[in-house]
Amino acid sequence: MKDLLSIPYSYIGYAWAGAFLLATMHALIEFYLTFQTSAPLITDLAHKAQKLYKTDLYRDKNFYLSLKRKLLAGSLFLALFPVLLFSLASQVRLSLTSEPQSGYWSWAGFLVLIILTLAFLGTILLFRNIEKPVKDLQHGFQNVEQGHLAPLNNPYSDEFSDLINGFNNMVSAIQVKDKKNEQLLASFFDVIAGTLDARDPYTAGHSQRVADYSVWIAESAGWPRSKIELLRKSALLHDIGKWEYEMKCC
Repeated sequence: MKDLLSIPYSYIGYAWAGAFLLATMHALIEFYLTFQTSAPLITDLAHKAQKLYKTDLYRDKNFYLSLKRKLLAGSLFLALFPVLLFSLASQVRLSLTSEPQSGYWSWAGFLVLIILTLAFLGTILLFRNIEKPVKDLQHGFQNVEQGHLAPLNNPYSDEFSDLINGFNNMVSAIQVKDKKNEQLLASFFDVIAGTLDARDPYTAGHSQRVADYSVWIAESAGWPRSKIELLRKSALLHDIGKWEYEMKCC
């Protein structure tokens, strides 16, 4: 039993180095996989906090891991991991066998395949971690271009969080501006309708009543809100041709 435990101290160092490299790669892969899994949960919690408590969890978040550090650490380790682990494994093999060339290439090829597979997986996960928010922003701007103003989910904890917060603030500002423009336009139609009715006291309020009846009929028929609003505006101005004709005649 004593002979079995009598191993060179260098083997302990090799074991520590190998365990550290594999644990670091495992942690890197787990980090990206955990983020992909937790992102929908974070989004759902943020929506419920906004709905129930009127609290925006996306605003003023702290960066737990900056994009710069993520890229530097991920790229550096993924580049060095295959070289370091293969060198370590080769050193262990050379120290254990008296015939280094015996079956070396088959062993080396199999080991390289495993190491490169792990490194490739880590690289793909790093790329997807950066690609996802970029695609979200691209999709969001395309929606804005098409007139669909919808904020983006923001489960990120790096600089992309600021970018998406900026996009959401832009969408909110556009929505507020559009609402004010709609209110101003509605007031303009009401003023024109009131001016038309004021020319004839007998028909005072006629345009507004026509608009109210038109809206009631459209709602009963199940029209969409956009068409109902257009109908209301048209009803308010249905006598504008009559006003122009009376101005020319009189």
